[in-house]
Amino acid sequence: MADRAAPVILSCALETAGDAAMAVWGKQVVKLRSALGRKVSEPEEPGKILVGGPDGKAGRIRLRLLLEKWLANHELRPEGKTMDS
Repeated sequence: MADRAAPVILSCALETAGDAAMAVWGKQVVKLRSALGRKVSEPEEPGKILVGGPDGKAGRIRLRLLLEKWLANHELRPEGKTMDS
């Protein structure tokens, strides 16, 4: 989780499979969302291991915004075309 690619990979995985995972695993995905939200919102402190490490600030912010959107809208599906159309 300390690699700067970690929050970017998590964001991509959640965007592509988050809604489907929520439909299958429900409460477990809510717990994961909560844990990730707490972890990406931690303040930067010397010696603290952050998601994405010290160079992963942009990825952490993107992941935090994605999690906030998911919490507000209860879905991650991007606007626009869907796989069905």
